[in-house]
Amino acid sequence: MLALVSPGLPALPDSICLPEEMLVSFTVGQPVRLAEQRLFWEQNELLLQNDESFTGKLSLREGFPCVSALEALTADLSCGFDRFPSALRTRADAALLEGRWQEFLGLGSGLTPSFDDACVGMAAVYTAVGCPIPPLSDLAVTTDVSARYLQLAQEAYFGQPLLDLIHALWQDESALPEAVHHLEAVGATSGRDMLYGVRLALRKFRSKIS
Repeated sequence: MLALVSPGLPALPDSICLPEEMLVSFTVGQPVRLAEQRLFWEQNELLLQNDESFTGKLSLREGFPCVSALEALTADLSCGFDRFPSALRTRADAALLEGRWQEFLGLGSGLTPSFDDACVGMAAVYTAVGCPIPPLSDLAVTTDVSARYLQLAQEAYFGQPLLDLIHALWQDESALPEAVHHLEAVGATSGRDMLYGVRLALRKFRSKIS
């Protein structure tokens, strides 16, 4: 799977940024081929350049995150989990906190289901604190798009809004309100579901990071 994005959108790992006038010539699911820094589709060929300013890679963070500031900023957070029946949400939360992510993978609607997005948010915190991410043995149970982002998360690659949030949490509290705002704006509920996962993970590792 390859994500083609337009200029001005937040940077994503494993994606190619193309001009708007070129993007309209593609359709979702259209076969393309990537080889030797070139993108091939139909009868077309495009030479690509690497963006050296963004890799998407998250590394271990030193110091302590500003958890209380994040809790205050997201006190009224609404997300895709609000749509789950109460009993199901309780079970899903427990699975997230206990590392049983595989059990509820694919729960929720959209290209990236809410439970999966929460896993990505939690994975970012796991990576930041240096803890192994819970294994996912079967990504075929969710959407192709979500499976790819979960795979990237297991390899410590994340989108720019989530990376900015982690950076603000650990290294620049003054940037936290803007980082929260930008992440909340991702997708219909994807960004807020990632935030939900970040908050759960920070609570899980409270003793480790305080």
